[in-house]
Amino acid sequence: MFQKSRIFSIALLFIMIFSCVSCSSAPTYRDDVSASELLDELASSIGSSDMSEADKDFIGYYIDSDISVLSDYAVRLQTNGVNIDEIGVLKCDTPASAEAIASEYLKSRNDNWNPSYLAEERPKMEAAEYRTFGNYVVYAILSETDKQTVFNTAETFLKK
Repeated sequence: MFQKSRIFSIALLFIMIFSCVSCSSAPTYRDDVSASELLDELASSIGSSDMSEADKDFIGYYIDSDISVLSDYAVRLQTNGVNIDEIGVLKCDTPASAEAIASEYLKSRNDNWNPSYLAEERPKMEAAEYRTFGNYVVYAILSETDKQTVFNTAETFLKK
């Protein structure tokens, strides 16, 4: 009886150890996708065919950071409607640099918000966020539902 209890305890210990090891491993992500390709996938996940891709001049002007550290980037924003929807993909070998750019950009957009401009869109700006998926940083200025869809799509699309 003591022997069976001891074997059961050891087996349970191994199961717990292996469960913890598998849970603690960080996910790995693809690194072979262009920022535009990922952005196409994200925009289509929320049915945003009316968003326009920003040109490099726009990005250089509005993202007031050293974007030369980025290996690739793409931004889509609403230009034909009455909302502030925007999705950005920043790719960088050092994700912390891309995170800093996304963080500074979203802070700047919040700090410079004109209260008389589309006041009903202010909650989207206040809740804007970014997430990191390997070497990609995705930021979103969207409704909560669309934002979660974008982040879930990025996770699924990029995860190995």
